[in-house]
Amino acid sequence: MKAQTLITIALVVLVVVYGVQTMQLMNIKEQVAGGTIQVSSTNTPTQGGQAAVPQNLQNLPDMVGGC
Repeated sequence: MKAQTLITIALVVLVVVYGVQTMQLMNIKEQVAGGTIQVSSTNTPTQGGQAAVPQNLQNLPDMVGGC
């Protein structure tokens, strides 16, 4: 195949993907506006400016063996 044909196919695929994503975004916006989906914000609890770590991950070694 010629390079120009490949570039044209790639551009068509990108435009189609862009169109599908635009339709999905509009659908989500309509659902949020209609109250079907509720937007929520989650705040990560912090301890001294750092994100809280689950209990099972608090006692891991600082460094592990490698090459």
